[in-house]
Amino acid sequence: MTDRTETLRAQLKVADTIREQITTGVLMSCGARDFALLARGLSFRVGPAGKLCKVLVELNGNDLYDVRYVSLNRRTYAVTCDERIGGVSAASLAGVVCGLGDRKRY
Repeated sequence: MTDRTETLRAQLKVADTIREQITTGVLMSCGARDFALLARGLSFRVGPAGKLCKVLVELNGNDLYDVRYVSLNRRTYAVTCDERIGGVSAASLAGVVCGLGDRKRY
């Protein structure tokens, strides 16, 4: 195996762990779709199809998660909302993602 393959497997393992810790119910309730692999995490779109809202979850060096919610203007792609929450534990990750994906934001 090459270093690239091992790196990709490690990234997939982190992303799968994040997805499991958020839980399927939370992902479904906030309309999560378009999942993408990050270097040390996972990103996905949330909300109705007409909106450009993303949640990014990354594992930091302390075995905690940094969660970011970004909303973009559909015409200009200007950032309309950028919230960051750092130091999120695995136990509270689902609650934080659910709060960021709250329907009031859309």
